[in-house]
Amino acid sequence: MRNHRWPAILATLVCACSSPSARADDCPVFLLARGPDGASLRREIVPQGETRVWTTGAGSDLLDLVLPVGPGGSGSLLKHDETALSVVRCTEEGVSHRLRYPDGRQVERPVRALDDLRSQDIRVSVVEEGGARSAFVIEAYDRVTADDGGPVQNLLADAVTLSPGDVVVTTDTYPRRVSARVAGVVELEVSGHLFARGSLPGHEAAWFLVDTGGAETLVTRSFLPGDVEVEPAHRVEYSARGRRELEYAPGGATGQVEGILGHATLPRLAFGTIELEDVQVAVAESLPDLFDRPVAGILGLDLLERGERLILRLPANARGVGELELTAIAPSEGIAPDSFEIPFTVANRHLTVAGGLGDQVAHFVLDTGAPDVFVDRETARAAGLPERGGERRARGIDGGSVASSACEIPRLTLEGASFQSVPCRTGPLPVFASFRGAEQGIGLIGNSFLGRFEQVMIDFGRERIRFVFRPTEAAGE
Repeated sequence: MRNHRWPAILATLVCACSSPSARADDCPVFLLARGPDGASLRREIVPQGETRVWTTGAGSDLLDLVLPVGPGGSGSLLKHDETALSVVRCTEEGVSHRLRYPDGRQVERPVRALDDLRSQDIRVSVVEEGGARSAFVIEAYDRVTADDGGPVQNLLADAVTLSPGDVVVTTDTYPRRVSARVAGVVELEVSGHLFARGSLPGHEAAWFLVDTGGAETLVTRSFLPGDVEVEPAHRVEYSARGRRELEYAPGGATGQVEGILGHATLPRLAFGTIELEDVQVAVAESLPDLFDRPVAGILGLDLLERGERLILRLPANARGVGELELTAIAPSEGIAPDSFEIPFTVANRHLTVAGGLGDQVAHFVLDTGAPDVFVDRETARAAGLPERGGERRARGIDGGSVASSACEIPRLTLEGASFQSVPCRTGPLPVFASFRGAEQGIGLIGNSFLGRFEQVMIDFGRERIRFVFRPTEAAGE
């Protein structure tokens, strides 16, 4: 794909035709097409040792070939009046992809090993000029499913304006989740945010922020022993101009996180009785002083999902002592009257759930790094949410800040559950930018809302979240 790469629902159609059979050393490729019924992804096979050529772009029903250069996010602008030849060769090293343009330019993409591709999932979002949106998931580089339940992403939303016939394709490539067996419990101190004590063998424990909205775990350099090596990290941009290395700066809620030194591998990291082995963490020089205590790191989703299920037991009003448990024990069959379940979708390495703000459709990121419910300003205005003033700055670990105002959601719905008069904050957080779009609202569900429940269980294997009401709480009518 012609794309930029970063380290951080209409008319959806998946080809119903039978997939071509393939030998283990043959190379699947996935072609994005546009037709009268919307976008589709088509699986083709390039036999080992052979080359295939497809014309993509103007004058063809094929828009692009979906082959991200590696894990992370990418965004491609496909102009309606541009065409190219996608030349794919299947070799022992993997899938080789070269783009040839009518003016003679050629762009060679990095060869992708089949074993690496099969260890990853690729979420594909398609945004067409005029508003049509589609989402798909390529699982294990083998099969395609439609993803109608999650938000459609546009990584170039703030960078380009679409002309008639233009399309933006965003890919989010991440390791496939393996069956996890990590189990244990750690006590939480909850003061708007969730804090847990984490430690390395033979070293004193330090406070970590527990953040399901953070894709990767991060520690400060001072937390690491002096003999731990930090490997430098960088971002890579591929375009028609070729390959370019950029400074590594993952996205945060209010902007890009600067000052990342690289990554380190830790043999063991423990939280209470939760013992995590062979842990890769991002390393920052320091973290801003945003909390009521010194914080040595962020415990992110990459480590939390090592448990088959994550159970949060938060105190009422998100103030007091709570508990985080990782377990492999399956939940009881059936849904009790005092609870409800909803599916979640992983989009841009965030857990997102579908819901509504009154009559406005919205998607919410489940974010324990956020103390409050937060609604994007464009979404709030489209939903007619009343603002209550009380302006203040929302600050993130990236060091940025965004002006936010108090608001109230008259009726928030999650599947069949309805909640009345939900306090919220509203503002233009940069983390929302790639999800903004017509008829697609976006927000965060933070700890003030999660504290309504006696228990919140994230079942990673089943991709569902179960909410258990407190005895004094109930869903509204």
